Amino acid sequence: MIQYYSTFFIFAAHEVISEHQVTGTNCRQGLSYGMLMTTPEIMPTLLGLSELPIPETVEGDDLSGILTGKIKDDTEAVLLACYHPFGQWPRNSGGKDYQGVITKQYTYACDLEGPWLLFDNLNDPYQLIS
Repeated sequence: MIQYYSTFFIFAAHEVISEHQVTGTNCRQGLSYGMLMTTPEIMPTLLGLSELPIPETVEGDDLSGILTGKIKDDTEAVLLACYHPFGQWPRNSGGKDYQGVITKQYTYACDLEGPWLLFDNLNDPYQLIS
């Protein structure tokens, strides 16, 4: 059986937030996916692509079947949230708590005061106009 080595880049708002190299027979080279994915799905998906067991206590779904073409991607929306601003964006630097939803067409978020952002991801992929 042929083993493939692939590097996966995880993008958020067109910026690389994570890079992972996986090995396995499921890895396919030269492909790009525009699927919706949240942070909890990263680790189980990488384990699935590497053909490693996923502990039962892991939160998030293994989306490797979508990436390998074995499962149809029927994800309509994913949660977007920041419950406690920290790191480079703490409250004293303008950071705010927010919740929202991302679909393939729209990104919507509201903060503690109400509606905050609405982007059309298809017509404004760099989210410059809200």
